[in-house]
Amino acid sequence: MEIDALDLMGLTGVASPETWEVLRRNLAEPARRAETRRFRDLWEELGDTAPADADDIIAELRTLRGITDGVLPTLTPGDAPLTTRDITTRGAQSRALAELAGAL
Repeated sequence: MEIDALDLMGLTGVASPETWEVLRRNLAEPARRAETRRFRDLWEELGDTAPADADDIIAELRTLRGITDGVLPTLTPGDAPLTTRDITTRGAQSRALAELAGAL
């Protein structure tokens, strides 16, 4: 998902030079890389979890910043008509996505 997000930022032109600098800095930090891996593991776990049983996983996901920490303020306005419904999900992933997207 992270690579897809990076591709989308590049292809749509919303990434600024500052975006790539923040990403380079975050990629150099072992803690950020570990958080990204933890996010991926939890995301997979959500796929095997019923939506009603996902509270603890979603709570932990909220605490993780990973390699995209600080990227949002660096993006420039763009027009990519995508929504959270464009992402294929299973299990409790759609619930988590809706809740996490609402927190942005």
